[in-house]
Amino acid sequence: MTEQSDRVESPFVKPPVQGLVVLLVFVMMLMLWVGSVRDPSSTGPGSPLTRPLLIDLNEAGTNELSLIPGVGPVLAHRIVADRDQNGNFASIEDLDRVHGVGPKTLDSLRSICVVRSSPPDDRIATSDD
Repeated sequence: MTEQSDRVESPFVKPPVQGLVVLLVFVMMLMLWVGSVRDPSSTGPGSPLTRPLLIDLNEAGTNELSLIPGVGPVLAHRIVADRDQNGNFASIEDLDRVHGVGPKTLDSLRSICVVRSSPPDDRIATSDD
C-alpha cells in the first residue's frame, strides 16, 4: 500500500464543499435571526405588548402590591394599612407617608403605579359587581 492510498480524504476539505458548508451555516443563522425578530406592526402603540402594566394604589390589595419590584409583602401590608387608616392616596407622592417608602422606592414606583380618583371604566365585571 502506498502512502497515498492509506489516507482517507474528507469531502469537506475540498474548497467547493467548504464554501457550500459556510454558505449553509450562514443561511441557517440568518433564518434563526429573522425568526427571532418581532413584526413591528404587531407591537404598535396601544397594542397589549406595548402598554405598561399600571397598578392603582387605591385599588390594589397586598397581593398585587407585593408583586411590584422593590415592594415585598411587609411594605405592601403597610401601604394598604396606611390607605385604610388615612384614606386614598391623592398622588403617588403620598406614598412617602408610608414607613419604608423612601425616595428610591418612590422613583421606582412612578412608572408602575397610578392613582385614580375613581375606578377605571374598563374593569372586568365580576360576580360582586
